[in-house]
Amino acid sequence: MKARAPARAFSFPVKLTVMVPPASRSAIAGFRRDVTLFLSALFGFFVVLILILLTTVQVLIGQSEQASRAQRRESANRATSALNALDPSMGTAAIEAALIGIINESSIDRIELETRAGKTVVAGETDPDLVESLSAQTAMGSARYVFDARAAHSLRRRFFITAGISFAAAAIGMILLLIYIRRIARPVEALLEEAAGVQQPVSGVDETEYLLETFRGTIATLRSQEAELKLLHDREKARADDLERITSTLTRSLTSGFLALDPAGRVVQLNEAGRAILGLTGPASGAPASGAPAEALGDSPFARKIEEAFRNRDTLNRTEVHLGGDGAADAIGVTTVHLEDESGRYLGMLALFTDLTPIRQLEERLRETRALADLGEVAAGIAHEFRNSLATILGYLKLAGRSEVAEDRVRKLAAAETEATELGKAVTTLLHFASPVQIQPVEIELRELTETVAHRISDVSSGGVEIRVEGPEVEIAGDPPLLARAIENVLRNAVSAVEATGKRGEVLIKINNSPPGLTIDDDGIGVDPAEIPSLFLPFRSGRTGGFGLGLALAKKIVLVHGGTIAMEPRGSGGTRVKIEGLGAGKQGLGTRD
Repeated sequence: MKARAPARAFSFPVKLTVMVPPASRSAIAGFRRDVTLFLSALFGFFVVLILILLTTVQVLIGQSEQASRAQRRESANRATSALNALDPSMGTAAIEAALIGIINESSIDRIELETRAGKTVVAGETDPDLVESLSAQTAMGSARYVFDARAAHSLRRRFFITAGISFAAAAIGMILLLIYIRRIARPVEALLEEAAGVQQPVSGVDETEYLLETFRGTIATLRSQEAELKLLHDREKARADDLERITSTLTRSLTSGFLALDPAGRVVQLNEAGRAILGLTGPASGAPASGAPAEALGDSPFARKIEEAFRNRDTLNRTEVHLGGDGAADAIGVTTVHLEDESGRYLGMLALFTDLTPIRQLEERLRETRALADLGEVAAGIAHEFRNSLATILGYLKLAGRSEVAEDRVRKLAAAETEATELGKAVTTLLHFASPVQIQPVEIELRELTETVAHRISDVSSGGVEIRVEGPEVEIAGDPPLLARAIENVLRNAVSAVEATGKRGEVLIKINNSPPGLTIDDDGIGVDPAEIPSLFLPFRSGRTGGFGLGLALAKKIVLVHGGTIAMEPRGSGGTRVKIEGLGAGKQGLGTRD
């Protein structure tokens, strides 16, 4: 029993590229030699077989020709006997008739008889080029018997043609054998080379057995790996089924719209919530792809936005799309995610969208409610100021009417007039606040303008508050009178807050370059953070005798200059007011040294 080569591990389906060892090369050369010897022996066998067949046919043809010659001699002898039995004195016509009779009774095709009287009598016809003849002396004279040899000539010609074709075929077969012997052996040689990468051949082992043994080992390995692959396939399929169920459950449970596009941009999934948001009717979610978004979702701004995001690979983040169609939401917020695998291959796009119509409607209602509330607060403030002033005026008028002393009556009327004048100032200020602000921007040096305002307020203050201005010289574009009024209103509030403490204090103004603006810090009584939003509303004054329009007007002026104003408590006490972004988009003038 021949020894088997030790089995080696075989990994499927990776193709192994190996260096063929010397034993393998010897096995390949031996197989090629065996194939060459086998095909050469097979070819030689067929050549010998052809030669034997040709020789046999040639012998048979020779035997046939000998039998034909014997038959012709026999026919000639019978014809000679028949001629010897004729009367020499017969006439030519009678002799010719006798010759025709002999031809009909034998295989002779033509008889030529030269009589003793010197006449030639001929009977029968044949091709003079394909004949064989026999001569004999008879009592009638010298006779020549002619036989048709066309059949023998045809048989011999066919033999030579067959022999020529056989030898030509043998020569062509030899040439093809020499040409294609490597191609014939190449597949098995390739198998031997691949087998060498799986199992090392053993010296003395037949190549066929080696291949079969390797093939059996490979089949066994493949079956084992097939079982492993099937097990892995079943696991992955179960996992995929679970994932599909989870995905389907999630998409059905989502209250937002869910849209999935494949790499070609076709809609592959749209959940019921999405259909309801878009106002679509038709097949349930999970239906097969129905084309591009414009076809599946209808020609709408949402479909065009989705197609644009897919085409440009844009990532939308809470982008709002307005529809306004019947049965669909008026406003939709959409977010898109583009999917790629680890190799960078594009897998498609997901889109999550929700109906923003109720939110926008709620926001609109809140804005209307807030506007009404603000209007109510303003109206309440106006009514409060007017009521107080009118009550004071009426009180003075009543007292003046009851007074009997002229000087006292004049004093009461003067007080009523003063109150009416203050009420008129409040009305004027309110009209200024309510009227549209039209700015005429010019180049302004912010620090210079602030210092001018600070000096004016210092001149009229009680003297217990120090106002300092620090910072670079910053040029902006703005309306000088309006900005001066806004800064003055904020600065007066800061000075009043310091004076309310009853102590000496200061107000520090810092000019800022980036962003352009200023910061006003005071060490006054401070401010409650909860009251800050209401301080910028009209008639929300914290000072005695104030109308509550200074900060509201300052905020309006800052806003029309493109800036912002904010108030906050300071950690060390007092209040900080920040005015930033003045002349935004217009300044571009920088800082001057």
